[in-house]
Amino acid sequence: MRSSSRDRFLAVWIAVVAGFLLHDKVLPDSVQPFQPMHFSHGYMFLPLAILTLRGLIQLTRDWPRPRLRAAAAAFLVLVSVDNVLFTASVATFSERPILKWDEAAVVDYLAQARPAGVVLVLGQVSVLREYLSVATPHRVYLISGYYTSYFGRKVMAVRDMVKSGSPAGAAAALGIQWVVHPKERGMRMKSDLETGKVRIAFERGRLRVLEILVPPVPWTPDGATRAYRVP
Repeated sequence: MRSSSRDRFLAVWIAVVAGFLLHDKVLPDSVQPFQPMHFSHGYMFLPLAILTLRGLIQLTRDWPRPRLRAAAAAFLVLVSVDNVLFTASVATFSERPILKWDEAAVVDYLAQARPAGVVLVLGQVSVLREYLSVATPHRVYLISGYYTSYFGRKVMAVRDMVKSGSPAGAAAALGIQWVVHPKERGMRMKSDLETGKVRIAFERGRLRVLEILVPPVPWTPDGATRAYRVP
């Protein structure tokens, strides 16, 4: 391969890899593709590491063995630093994947609840959202920024729903059929409960499950609604 073609290949390679690695830093929230590009980060680093090792082999071909061993040891330490720091940072959160008893009860209830629809979880509830997304037939409206497309817009939509005069109607407009929230975090549902737009479907411990009885607005993939709905 000629030098000019190598340069062009390297430029294209850097551009493509940078796009995959930095897409969530430069794209506006309205078009931010969290999935599946977010999980491509690791796949991009693997070929980069292979190319780096190839270059190191070429550079160190004529080195004496003691120097080569010392350099290899230093390289292994260097590339392991981020893993060591990451492991240390998450060690203090070892309890997070464990559901509390009332959260587990909510998962059990929604696993049997029908019709299957969209669940909105409010409040600090450890990993309940993740469990609901895999252990029940329902979809979760908001999980986290890495797992939810148009995360910023959906957060704003939920805030508007909670503050609205009729949260049930606003939830139906978002395609939400179930709402899980802590009892102490009261929602303005009194009028909706009195008019039969919502019912308390399940309570356990500090959590309450509300079923939205207002028929959800049919989802249409137009620009006005697709950023808020779960297709």
